[in-house]
Amino acid sequence: MNARSDMENVGNPFSDVKNILTATELIDIAFNKAMKIKPPSGRHDALSKTRILEINRINTAANVLVNNIENMVSNFPSLNLIHPFYLELTSILLDVDDLRRNLGRINGVTEHIRNLEDELKDKILSEDSKVQVKNIRKIAFARYASMIKRIKTSLQYVKKAQNKLKPLPGFNPYSPSIVVCGFPNTGKSSFIRHTTSGKPEVANYPFTTKKIIFGHRKFGFMNVQFIDTPGLLDRPIIERNVIELQAIAVFKHLADILIYLIDPTINATATIMEQLNLYKEIQKFYPMTLLLPVISKCDLLTKEELITVNNTIINCDIIKPETKIWTVHTNDESGVTEIISYLEEKVLTDFINSPKFKQISSFEIADDQLTYDELDEEEFF
Repeated sequence: MNARSDMENVGNPFSDVKNILTATELIDIAFNKAMKIKPPSGRHDALSKTRILEINRINTAANVLVNNIENMVSNFPSLNLIHPFYLELTSILLDVDDLRRNLGRINGVTEHIRNLEDELKDKILSEDSKVQVKNIRKIAFARYASMIKRIKTSLQYVKKAQNKLKPLPGFNPYSPSIVVCGFPNTGKSSFIRHTTSGKPEVANYPFTTKKIIFGHRKFGFMNVQFIDTPGLLDRPIIERNVIELQAIAVFKHLADILIYLIDPTINATATIMEQLNLYKEIQKFYPMTLLLPVISKCDLLTKEELITVNNTIINCDIIKPETKIWTVHTNDESGVTEIISYLEEKVLTDFINSPKFKQISSFEIADDQLTYDELDEEEFF
């Protein structure tokens, strides 16, 4: 697979994280599999058969525990490698350092399991009693279980983290992204339907009760994302709590162009001035991002009403005089074609020279995962 097709498959790095097992599940799976091991066939004396059987059970239990733990930890994306957009979302939802520490504690137990496995196998080989050989295997299982129970809270923490992170929307942070914003019912969803191919996708975003809607469109060889953010960029900043403000700020890593829709009709959820004040706030939040003002639902206005709206916008001193004010209809694609042509030109010229595009052109999927700190010996013995 080439670099560009790899990039198009990039999304939520936590979406493929496998199920995090509980301490009880880890223990039950390992011991059940180990106890299914049958005594060896062939010509062995009774003591040798018992030694081989119990060593195989100790080995199997250790292998199942270690493999499951290593799979859980290695399957979790490296927090050093994920895109800043998803890293900041993670830091809003939970303490990233706590996540690292708990993954480290889980990973650290594997070395202790292997050390105990080797130690007790040697004891079995030097033991001359079948009863004692079986007792050593029981001791092994008891100590394995004790080790796993010591990481019970870490497993619970990582499981909760997985449940929070897995539903994050699957944006491709390396693709050009156009974020559509404005007060509710200004025509954002309709705009995305008119500008994107296929049926727009719907995703959860943990900082709003509403669904984020996003679609895709090809500009040349680039797959461009159009994103609607209901519940986020749709009301004054003063009404936000700290978490919502952080969730909005995260979009600085994603939005290459912002489209701000203004509803000029009498049924609008906010006055023209309220909508323009929100436009001003968004400008402050994203000072380095191109922001296009678009008057929506123009087909619902008379020519005179549209002129009045234009004059109000021009005279408010919020939108710069040199800024083009675009117009679109609500019931057809009038105005959309012109905006799409402009966006395509901007993406294929400005974006190619941007740092994000350089990341795409040199993109490689990293195979190495974060090495988590191992546990101290004293934590177990």
